[in-house]
Amino acid sequence: MVIVSVSIGFTYLYLRHKEMPFLDKMAISSFFEEEEVKVRLYFSSFDASCLALEERKIKKCEDKIEQAKLMIKELIKGPLANNLKPTLPLNCQIKEVFSHKETIFVDFDQNFVEEHCKGSCGEILTIYSIVNTLLDNLNSYKKVQFLVEGKEIETLAGHIFLQQPLFKEKRLIKVETKRGK
Repeated sequence: MVIVSVSIGFTYLYLRHKEMPFLDKMAISSFFEEEEVKVRLYFSSFDASCLALEERKIKKCEDKIEQAKLMIKELIKGPLANNLKPTLPLNCQIKEVFSHKETIFVDFDQNFVEEHCKGSCGEILTIYSIVNTLLDNLNSYKKVQFLVEGKEIETLAGHIFLQQPLFKEKRLIKVETKRGK
């Protein structure tokens, strides 16, 4: 009985597909499409003087921590625009992301430190590209705390104290000016 029902169902789908193949393809593709959300990612300006915005669509997650992980992965991939530069090493990995109250904790592997381009500007742009990206997109959080291999680190390259959570830093963001006609 079950075999007969299954074979009738497959026969129906096969004949239906032959009559209206576009209908089945549309139904199947819409069923598997993932909902997307536009996020604001911050990368280095070409001259490394500030952070510049790049908007990008990524998979929408109901869980804010999963959304945070996706945004950090996009930062690791680097910018799509030619006039921007990446701020994170390509080889760094996210170990964990979690939250407590108004703070997001981001735990990276050792490559985050070892493969980071050194210097004060590089460190500032790296740290605040993450902080500003997360806090600009996830309004329920106010601070970001960095960890490496599950432990607090004093600094990434010697210029920013990282043993306490950081707030968004708007002064680092390049302001686009609109010219009148």
